[in-house]
Amino acid sequence: MAYNKIPPRWLNCPRRGQPVAGRFLPLKTMLGPRYDSQVAEENRFHPSMLSNYLKSLKVKMSLLVDLTNTSRFYDRNDIEKEGIKYIKLQCKGHGECPTTENTETFIRLCERFNERSPPELIGMLDFLRTVRLLSVDIYKHTEVVSEIRLHILSNYHLLIFSSSH
Repeated sequence: MAYNKIPPRWLNCPRRGQPVAGRFLPLKTMLGPRYDSQVAEENRFHPSMLSNYLKSLKVKMSLLVDLTNTSRFYDRNDIEKEGIKYIKLQCKGHGECPTTENTETFIRLCERFNERSPPELIGMLDFLRTVRLLSVDIYKHTEVVSEIRLHILSNYHLLIFSSSH
């Protein structure tokens, strides 16, 4: 993919999903202003839009885990200046499942985060990687197994099964 092109299927992906188990907020990969010439105003998703959305819901997100395999789409400083801790956990995409190492790292991150900030959301960038990561192995490490699995199956099954198109 060219360095300055929007990701394939990006325009047809919703900006955000519904929180999973009340803790994880799946998000579309944000694109910084340098992509504005390729994206109509009503379809844009800048980091500042995330902050405004969270304020409108009166919820706090203290952690954003970026699961993409690149850092070219937006400036992470735009996230961090909003008081949100940013962590890059590079996961391969294009139909690949997260590695065992990705999954274990994510679980450790969430456990540490939950010890410090139990009521706050964890944002997760990239819908397909989020769905795959949450559905692969995390259920082994949480007491909300049924809720997560049911939520994923009922809300994201179309993304999982149509990702190869």
